[in-house]
Amino acid sequence: MATTAEPARKAIARSSGLPGGRLYDAADLLMWLAGLNLLVIAFTLAGAVVLGISPALVAAATVSRARVRGDAQPLLRTFAKVWRQELVRANAVLAPFAVTAALLALNIGVFSADGGALPVALWVALGLVVLAATFAITLYSHYDLPLRRYPSTAVRYMLHDLPATVLVAAVTVLVALATWAVPGLLPVVSIGGWVYAVSAICLSCYARNDRLVAADPTPMSESPTPKGSR
Repeated sequence: MATTAEPARKAIARSSGLPGGRLYDAADLLMWLAGLNLLVIAFTLAGAVVLGISPALVAAATVSRARVRGDAQPLLRTFAKVWRQELVRANAVLAPFAVTAALLALNIGVFSADGGALPVALWVALGLVVLAATFAITLYSHYDLPLRRYPSTAVRYMLHDLPATVLVAAVTVLVALATWAVPGLLPVVSIGGWVYAVSAICLSCYARNDRLVAADPTPMSESPTPKGSR
């Protein structure tokens, strides 16, 4: 948890022209990401993985949203509160993606030995499901919508803002490759870094869309209502 002296130290470093402020920010973010990574793993296990991973990712996206927006919140207390509150709803939101991904993974296991175009198509479909689920997680942390609308809205955003989709896909692939090359990153920073990065990208996408909708004089234009800070 940040103390009142920390912003003063960073302000002094910046005003003096020294790189200390930037180094402090980088170290502070790295430590925060490591803590977030540990919380995602711990609370996923607390929900026996199957029931714990969805609320853990939603909680991670929620605290990442707060940090991107500059809201100072205690990491552990906020994460635990969101995980507990969203245990049922987060699983309901991500259930369609989880079921679809499980079916695709099953088919990949069945048809991968045959080779050909079908396994490739199944892997592409699985990647698209993961991307759509990523948008659903960040949407849920940012907008108030009926539960049934999150999956379809996530797919719509994913198809509507292709630059953001490409960036989210690139970050996901880079994190996966880095973790594969250095497995020790997984329990330290991979998950936290991935959630924070994709949250920042998606929030930028949503903010741009909100500005476009606000500037659209068409009466039928509509944008979801952003959630208040948790």
